[in-house]
Amino acid sequence: MSLITLLTDFGDRDGFPGAMKGVIAGIAPDVRVVDIAHGLPRGDILHASWVLRSAYLYFPAGTVHVAVVDPGVGSGRRAIAVRALGQSFVAPDNGLLAWVIREVSDAGEPVEAWSIEDARFQLAPPSDTFHGRDVFAPAASFLARGVDPSELGRDLDPRPAPEGELSGGPVIELLPRAQDPPGTGRIIHVDRFGNCITTLAVEDLPASVHGGGGTFATEGREGTTEVPGLLPSYRAVGEGEPLALAGSTGLVEIAVNGGDAAKELRLTRGDQVWLKR
Repeated sequence: MSLITLLTDFGDRDGFPGAMKGVIAGIAPDVRVVDIAHGLPRGDILHASWVLRSAYLYFPAGTVHVAVVDPGVGSGRRAIAVRALGQSFVAPDNGLLAWVIREVSDAGEPVEAWSIEDARFQLAPPSDTFHGRDVFAPAASFLARGVDPSELGRDLDPRPAPEGELSGGPVIELLPRAQDPPGTGRIIHVDRFGNCITTLAVEDLPASVHGGGGTFATEGREGTTEVPGLLPSYRAVGEGEPLALAGSTGLVEIAVNGGDAAKELRLTRGDQVWLKR
């Protein structure tokens, strides 16, 4: 059975995700639909990019992910389909797929991309305000049915561009760059508990810091704060104390045991984090 996931900022009070599911049921009735999340902050592309990155790896090959956080709906921004690691993604070309594309590409795995243009794979006429229903849900349904993505539209260069094309935009600005010193990253997401997830991959850090052998520094609104790390859990320090730990997504998190690191350390997305030598 094919699988389609939905990730949107539509909420659950206006029926928008339900309309998308109705379209999917009409085109691909045998496909299973899984909701990743619909309560994302409105228009927050960076937040959506993080949620997609943290979830997609746990789905099987053949899954089609529909991600719609689309403040530019009805404008000239493209609709795109991307294939990577045996999975497909359909989304607006506004930065939402940036982390997935960059991470897969940096790992040396192939990434392919296409524009979504062919009217055969859309509802007619598509609304200028609801591409989730009229463009992305139909395209995903046909992909789940086995339609080759090259039928959707033109081939695209999958490399994220800083000017926003093919999922560049604000997300790319926070992802690691080749010129960044080793052990240097940025806070890219703050979860509902106030934990600050960084772009530092745990596997890229020296073995000597695992188990608490290092010190991480963060540059926030209150200046530089140093925290011990890399620790295995929140309880590795006393109540109310800060730490750096290995998060469940394989990335370094800055946290406070029993507290809200973002508030207490005055940290936010984009703040620098680095491992002190």
